[in-house]
Amino acid sequence: MDLHTAHILSAHATLEQRSKAIQDVKEQKNKLESERTRLLSSLRQVNEDRDKADMLESTLEKECSDLRTKITTLSEGEYAVTKRDVDRLRQELGEPALPSLQTMLDEKSAQYLNERRLNGQPTTTSSTAPVPSSSSIPTTTITGSASFSVPITPATHKRPPEEAPTGSVTPVTKRPRGRPRGSKNKKSGTVEDPAGGVQMTL
Repeated sequence: MDLHTAHILSAHATLEQRSKAIQDVKEQKNKLESERTRLLSSLRQVNEDRDKADMLESTLEKECSDLRTKITTLSEGEYAVTKRDVDRLRQELGEPALPSLQTMLDEKSAQYLNERRLNGQPTTTSSTAPVPSSSSIPTTTITGSASFSVPITPATHKRPPEEAPTGSVTPVTKRPRGRPRGSKNKKSGTVEDPAGGVQMTL
């Protein structure tokens, strides 16, 4: 009795394992079926696009063939007869014959390639920094027996050496430190520099 019970329990456990395995296989099968459906749809779309490309290729090849036939017919038929007549008339008038059809086609091809090359090049523009005008530069005025203006340069640039003005203006000598004579009790007035005749207001 115990032996049979053990066999039955073992069989139930094995059945449960197999049932679970079957469920896992079904889930995997459903996933594979979904992937198959998606791939078949993509393949159908690819086939449709390929068929459209084949049809377009056939149409373009037929148009090219028709154009080649038309060119050959015109070149060897009406165009050739007309060109011979025109060349004969130009020869009677002392003018050179017209260029051949192949020459004109080569010239048009070269012109087309040249235009594409020129249109493909980027245009370069040169930009220059604006130069300030002389009227926008601040100046200071020194007065004496003659007056002249000296431009004030920014602090970032070195100040150019001052040039002595031409004429009868005498160069200003360096004054000694201290208060000038006779100005001890004066709060304001005009002091005249005996060296250069420059007047300074205190």
